[in-house]
Amino acid sequence: MLLRFNLSRTGQALLLLALAGLAAPSFAAGWHKFAPKNGGFSAEFPGKPNLVTKGGIGEGSDIWIYGDKQRKFLLLASTSDYFNGHPAAREELQRDEAGFLQEVKGKTLTSKRGHTRGANGKMLPSSAFTFETEAGMRGAAKVILDGDTVYMVVMMWDKNSPLPDVRKRFFASYKLRPRTRPPVPKGTFGWRTVAPKNAGFSAEFPCKPGFETQVQKHVVDYIWACRGKSQKVMVMLGTSDFYGADVVADDTFHQLESGFLEAVKGKELSNKRETFQDANGRQLPASVFTFTMFNGWHGVFRMVLDGNTMYVMDVAWKKGFDASDVRKRVMASYKLLPRTMPPQPPAQDAADGDAK
Repeated sequence: MLLRFNLSRTGQALLLLALAGLAAPSFAAGWHKFAPKNGGFSAEFPGKPNLVTKGGIGEGSDIWIYGDKQRKFLLLASTSDYFNGHPAAREELQRDEAGFLQEVKGKTLTSKRGHTRGANGKMLPSSAFTFETEAGMRGAAKVILDGDTVYMVVMMWDKNSPLPDVRKRFFASYKLRPRTRPPVPKGTFGWRTVAPKNAGFSAEFPCKPGFETQVQKHVVDYIWACRGKSQKVMVMLGTSDFYGADVVADDTFHQLESGFLEAVKGKELSNKRETFQDANGRQLPASVFTFTMFNGWHGVFRMVLDGNTMYVMDVAWKKGFDASDVRKRVMASYKLLPRTMPPQPPAQDAADGDAK
């Protein structure tokens, strides 16, 4: 619950193509070097790749895809810019790999962290992994992190036709090139009041939040999050609906805190139970804890339980950064609003979108 945000969108394009039988058009055979303008890389493709552009709040991706129906393989290279920042390298690589595998319905076969030479010779953190999908395809991928830009290179093939010659040539040819990062989209930063439709709350954000829905078997999470202009503070607010058995406050607070700290490899600093007043004046059970994460960030996490709905407020900041003003403003501005808990959706209907 509420443990990931802003996972790789690259997998969505792959999912549409790969699971539809490699629907990308084929081109005449013949390997050639491909270096898209300001794409930040060059690579050899056996034909002309198609460009798919993805956008969202605080991010943008260009994805180049080549599919060969006859030989049943797919090649992909993508460049993604994040304008609201990202977690530390280790966590970002984990999230990109996990998000990609979720989108293509795949499972990891092997995974290894390392470094890849950047355009200026600097060694950049990277992750290389292999996988298999439910549709019977195998794949290999590499994710490279260069500041707030993520590069990804992928090959997928029919598991009965491994094509080692194609794989070797494609990955060996991939090189990072100098690139000018696009400007931050207008309206990304600056304080604003956000009151998403039927989210059950209103609060001030120091930046324009992205939105994500996570649908699990008995829990649906609605998450709004972003990083401030300094890139040293993150704000995440969420609404989670629990379906099935009634939720017990103390047990649920403990479970969610333990799960959160485990996910971020964190350590609790303080913990207290309290109450929080809703729009009707009711005093609802609440829990607040402070923590540190493996990457040195600090944070405060508040949970408020209203029946089978949990409201979450999380403000985290880089060690040494004075985030007291942001923390106070977000927490003080947070108000619970009347809300109708929606019916439980099918587990496969998770979706991403923009903040409303």
